Formats: sequence, structure tokens, C-alpha cells
Amino acid sequence: MESTLKKAKVPYRSDIITAATDKKLSSGKRISNIILGFFMLGIGLYGLYGALYGLVALFTTPFKLVMGVLLIFAIVVMLLLGAFCIYAAFRSFSPKSEWFIILYQDKILYKYRQDQSYREVVIEINDLCKCMVMHKIWMSKLLKGRNATQYDISVHLEYMENEEKQVISLEQMDGYHELNRLIRYLTADKDIPFFYVEIDKGYNEKPDDLEVLKDAEETDFLGGLKRYQKVSSIHYHR
Repeated sequence: MESTLKKAKVPYRSDIITAATDKKLSSGKRISNIILGFFMLGIGLYGLYGALYGLVALFTTPFKLVMGVLLIFAIVVMLLLGAFCIYAAFRSFSPKSEWFIILYQDKILYKYRQDQSYREVVIEINDLCKCMVMHKIWMSKLLKGRNATQYDISVHLEYMENEEKQVISLEQMDGYHELNRLIRYLTADKDIPFFYVEIDKGYNEKPDDLEVLKDAEETDFLGGLKRYQKVSSIHYHR
């Protein structure tokens, strides 16, 4: 929890119960980002090496005018490619989270990224109406004529603001432990109603969350989000 609070730039307090995000500082989800980062770093360093080699050749080897111009152009391209790849590598090593949710004893702080900056929403627990879990299944088209059945579990919190219902959607969560604790606290300790909906209607594209949530039914929380994950995230069809 402390690492998530640090990444969210939220000071630790004794009344914080849990904190969750879609990208932790250390998790299995980051392995692909790290691999991509090293790949881009290698390309970037190779590009810078090529540009440096070209500069040395430019000042030490006689060239005709046309070849000299082409070499200068190649050096510029290699410099730009190297700089871009190194920048992309460091972005992959430290990816930005799309959202944070911090649960206090009497409120929730929700931070989400918009326009390259984070915005905050503070919700009093007394203003919460529902805690919902959604399990969606839909079809998506891939290359070479293959289809993919995609599965997605997400958590949604409905609350009242200025006498209107609003919904916070937590998707692509990085681990279930923190959100399990959040749901258990809200449903067991604060008596917030729990709703669940499972949609499997062969959608040709990802269905809209708010439309799907209308079919949610009140039930008891099973104690862990993993119990709702009946299948893997993606299954391919020829």
C-alpha cells in the first residue's frame, strides 16, 4: 500500500485502509513493459552509436557532395530515432497509472489521469449507493480473419453528487487483493449494497459499461474478485 500511496503522491495516514491502482510500481503486469523498455533502449543506443559513427566518418573521410548530404541526412535520422527510442524506453520502465483509489475510514479519494495530469474526486462513504462487479465477455476481430473472445472484470462504485448519480469505473486492475479489501470494507462494515452482473451475449465489440450495469442484480460478495474470473482474459478462435 505504501508504494501505491507514494506513486499517487498521497501522504500516509493511519485511517487509510487500502489503496489500489491499475499499475503498481512492482507487479507481474510490468514484465512486458520492462521487456519492451530494454528492447527500445537497445534500438536507441544502436541509433546513437550509428549517428556517432557517421559523424566521425563525416569529418575523417572524404565524400562527394551527394554522399556527404546523404550521410548528414542519415546521421540526423539516427539521432532522432535513438533519442525517441530511449525516451520510449524510460516511459516503459515507469508507466503512468490511469487511476488510483484510496479508501479511508469515512471517504474515498479517486485520482484519474486526464489531459496528462491527475484530477481528484473525494466521495464520502455515506454518499455511496452501490458497489458493483462486472464480468463482460465480447468478441473482437483480429488479423488473418481470427476472432478473439475477451473477458474483463471491473469494479464500479455508484454515488450521489449534487442529487445526481455518478459512477467510478476501475478497470484493468493490478491485482485483486487491494480491491477485495475495499469491497469487503464497504459491503461488510458500511453496509453498502453489492451488485454483480455477467454479460455474455456475443457482442461484436466491447459493450458500454453504463448500459451493462443496468442489468446488475443485488447479491452477496463472494469474498474475492478471483472467484468471478472463470476464464482467461483472451481466447482466440480461427
